[in-house]
Amino acid sequence: DESSSNLCAVIIPGNPGLIEYYDDFIISLFQWSGKTLPIYGVSHAGKLKNKQDEEASPECTICTGTYSLQEQIKHKQDYIENHIPPSMKIVLIGHSIGAYIALKLLKESSRAADIVKLILLFPTIERMAATPNGRIITPIVNYFKWFAVSTVSVVSYLPTSFTRLLVRWWFSGKNTTNSVVDTTMKLLTSDASNNCLGMAYCEMQEVQDLDTEVIGNNLKKIIFYYGSSDQWAPVSYYEELKSRFPEGEIYLCQRGFEHAFVLSASVEVAEMVWGWIEGMAPYE
Repeated sequence: DESSSNLCAVIIPGNPGLIEYYDDFIISLFQWSGKTLPIYGVSHAGKLKNKQDEEASPECTICTGTYSLQEQIKHKQDYIENHIPPSMKIVLIGHSIGAYIALKLLKESSRAADIVKLILLFPTIERMAATPNGRIITPIVNYFKWFAVSTVSVVSYLPTSFTRLLVRWWFSGKNTTNSVVDTTMKLLTSDASNNCLGMAYCEMQEVQDLDTEVIGNNLKKIIFYYGSSDQWAPVSYYEELKSRFPEGEIYLCQRGFEHAFVLSASVEVAEMVWGWIEGMAPYE
């Protein structure tokens, strides 16, 4: 109908930030929409390697250094302003740190008025360093980043066929697609791992206090979906948010989806997300 004909979805990934991890999710969401919903996905800056990828996503700057979290937010602002037609209303779908970025866009983007819905999946939007995984990753990014990057660098020199076997072994027990394996292979370079860990360092430092102001001012626009065993966004964070904003659409997963849902539950999560989009109230 006319109210949905100018609606699009923009997907902001979690770290490591390659949008290719979301291929199956995007395809499924597009199919659930009856192939009518334009869907934009943008990798985090600094994650692309070759000229073909650069041309496909011109806003991504190729760089051997690392991008701060603030630079990643600015990168998404620029992408939306330069690539989303001004006539379009926007549903932001943020996963993990992408949820934090989405909240920032709702607050700071020049297109904020066009953002009609935020769907925040397994959101890491507060106190990341204090989470179970945060307590593990913080000393790594603070003191052992060089070792992690060096290890990945060594792996990158192994035969591709052997490396692919290692990746498949790592994902054993999950219903992981070839697309996920192929995307993971792209990350096995020193530059990519350096960028991922550099961004993780920024996340541990900067994602601290919950932005209750932007949430309170836009509560009717936002859906939060927390995992029941998420070590990046514990159930206690869900409970505190639900207590603070009892009128909000704040859900706890009852279906066993993991934080990294793109590894094994892309189709199921896409169906759920489409249900939320389909059920949206009319907007101006």
